[in-house]
Amino acid sequence: MVTLYVMIGNIGSGKSTWAREKVKSTPRTIIVNRDALRTMVGGGEYIFDKEMEPFIKHASRGVIEEALLEEYNVIVDETNLTKAHRYELIQIVDWVVGSDVRIVFVYCPENKRNIQFRSNNLRGYTPEYWQEVYDHMAEIIEPPSEDEGADEIKIHTIPEEIKNEL
Repeated sequence: MVTLYVMIGNIGSGKSTWAREKVKSTPRTIIVNRDALRTMVGGGEYIFDKEMEPFIKHASRGVIEEALLEEYNVIVDETNLTKAHRYELIQIVDWVVGSDVRIVFVYCPENKRNIQFRSNNLRGYTPEYWQEVYDHMAEIIEPPSEDEGADEIKIHTIPEEIKNEL
């Protein structure tokens, strides 16, 4: 059985950190991240271009589908803020006929580290831009619920040793 891990959380909430640690401890596990695809199509520079988003979305979905078919565990390391976004991912699992796929939502709730982290990784944008992005995402995030179809919901919080450094 393979597992589709769907990360949920605002920017800088610890999603990528959790994903990297999970890959180290879980064989045949890959991370799919649209930001990595944006960087790839940007020639090594992160570029968010609304006109490219349909391509980015399609490429991401294709990688997820193929990885599941090849029996890789997949971590979708994106914000996945709304039930609608998560529903699209669950539909991929429904499409992968004949595969036994377990869905785990990993929810990374808001914490003090979010904006501090992003201010150290601006990707060519201003801190004010990232604050606006963060605020918008904080307004629309929908915590995961059992009715969404996941086999398990995990809550990931920042370890105490990191909190103490803030």
